[in-house]
Amino acid sequence: MAAASGLRLADAENKFEDLSGVEIKPGDNPYDALINACEGSTAKIQALYATHRKTRNSQQREKFLSSEIKALNIDPVLLRLEKPEVDPPTSQYLDQN
Repeated sequence: MAAASGLRLADAENKFEDLSGVEIKPGDNPYDALINACEGSTAKIQALYATHRKTRNSQQREKFLSSEIKALNIDPVLLRLEKPEVDPPTSQYLDQN
């Protein structure tokens, strides 16, 4: 998926993967599934989301430190928030694959 300016959106390569242990059926809203699995209990929601976040952070750390990593996938929207002068982005900031 490309943005209007021809950029690849970071989310195009970052597919949602639930790591909380909640079963999410295709087409379901993952947040609704989490709320329903927790029966609306904020304590349960926080605990499951903490599990998801810790597991994802561990996975991302492993990927980031891997010798297999070739380039970073920088989100152009977040880049522009940090560096508004980058418009259009250049290869200095973005992976051009």
